[in-house]
Amino acid sequence: MSIFGNIITADELENAVEATLRLWFRTYLNEIELQKGVPDFGLVNPRSVVRHVELIDFPEEQLPRLMIVSPGMAKPPLMEGDGTYRGFWRIGISLINSARDRDSTNRNSKWYAGAIRAIILQHRSLGGFADGVSWEDENYMDGPVEADRTLALCTNEFIVEVEGIVDRKSGPAVPEPPDPDDLPGSEWPLVENTDLDVEVRDLDDEIEGG
Repeated sequence: MSIFGNIITADELENAVEATLRLWFRTYLNEIELQKGVPDFGLVNPRSVVRHVELIDFPEEQLPRLMIVSPGMAKPPLMEGDGTYRGFWRIGISLINSARDRDSTNRNSKWYAGAIRAIILQHRSLGGFADGVSWEDENYMDGPVEADRTLALCTNEFIVEVEGIVDRKSGPAVPEPPDPDDLPGSEWPLVENTDLDVEVRDLDDEIEGG
């Protein structure tokens, strides 16, 4: 263990969410199709993943597009008795999809939202990263009509609890000494020749003279 303790960052949360969704999406989409009575419906896995929500520029080959964003903490972190902090990050998971008409796009959007909701709530550790997840909201929005297709966006919002995101009792007592390679003059040329004046002195005379 580092003397700094753990320093967990929000991008690690986004990575854990993405890995969990990638692992389980196919299984849950199949289950939704079975529950809706259309086992061969053909909902496809997300083809691209980004870390921002943007309703412009959607090449067909990148849809459905999954968007995973953590905008920050949902409430103040909690300090534990051992000096570590427990964080409560807000995470938004959106998916934009396109289908042959507006009704189909709207239906698929809600099915994708259901899959995301079930995956995250039924696998709350996010692969061992989190201590728990609470579900905050689910909403849907129609996107612009582009040429012969329609777009729709679904969004689920969760609060993810993560222990030990930082330890106030850890850390070094002093900064590390500077790297000699970074000091001024570190790029000066190597001295190859020099002139020295050498004085020869008798060691016995030095000792007798005290």
